[in-house]
Amino acid sequence: MWKSPRLAATMIYECGEAFSTTVRVDPDILMTRGLEAFQVHGITSEEIKHGPSFEQAWMRFMTWIEDATNIATNYESESDDDMGSPTLFENPVVVLVGHNSIRFDFPLLLCELLRHNLSTTMFEQWYFVDTLDVFKDLNKHGCVKLQCLVRETMTDPGHAHRALDDCIALREVTNIFAHRIGTSTRHLLSLYLVEFDLASSIAQLTVLM
Repeated sequence: MWKSPRLAATMIYECGEAFSTTVRVDPDILMTRGLEAFQVHGITSEEIKHGPSFEQAWMRFMTWIEDATNIATNYESESDDDMGSPTLFENPVVVLVGHNSIRFDFPLLLCELLRHNLSTTMFEQWYFVDTLDVFKDLNKHGCVKLQCLVRETMTDPGHAHRALDDCIALREVTNIFAHRIGTSTRHLLSLYLVEFDLASSIAQLTVLM
């Protein structure tokens, strides 16, 4: 499902913005699994009931991505501490980063797009990083679960298993590990970029759906 990127190095930008939403699901799922799920992530059934549909949430996310790329900035310095002078990227690249995301989040997202008959072409345009692979290399003899990494680095976990809080915690942990080895977070993540083999992935998921 994955292949090495065509580019030897890709710039990863930070736009300083955030996107977060719940997604409305089938009421029968809430009835049978809502309480169990709440005990993990703390999202109430009421929040989910009032959330947008997956199609609406995805369109909002794509609009956010477009807005973010329009204001994406690059910095002359490679240091996270000394960001240098900002300039607008001429052709910004979208990189999705997540923890254990190659095995879970990214395939699940693709599956939902297929299930709702939405376009998947962006998966061939974006790049992806799974920070689980990063920390397996950098923390060879320690626990690489996000909760363990948060405790080790004394990072504020926020509300664990809520997407935005997990993203904020993961960013902080990654910054700390990059600083430990004397590099920037941007450079560290660029070493783990992969592309999505869309045709192969769709073929595998179609068998399972």
